[in-house]
Amino acid sequence: MYNDTVATGDGDRLAVTNQALRDLSGCNGLLVRDWIEQHKDEIISHNAKFGMENKKDPSNPASYANKGKDTSIESETSCLNISFSNVCNCSNLF
Repeated sequence: MYNDTVATGDGDRLAVTNQALRDLSGCNGLLVRDWIEQHKDEIISHNAKFGMENKKDPSNPASYANKGKDTSIESETSCLNISFSNVCNCSNLF
């Protein structure tokens, strides 16, 4: 949602990655990993939509598009429309 409505260009967009979700949510990386695996196709599609897919292995949801970007900005969390509970319910990401 953030990439579609708030980001003004490629430099503002964030790829959906384990690190980005951990930074923005504070969730445990293992829980985020499990969620990413369950939503692998959606993540690959979303990242590819903005040219942020894994260039070496398009079937892998891991992306390096966020390298050097600050994913800890709190104001972006609300724009991403992510709903995280104690068990890191990532269902509202897309």
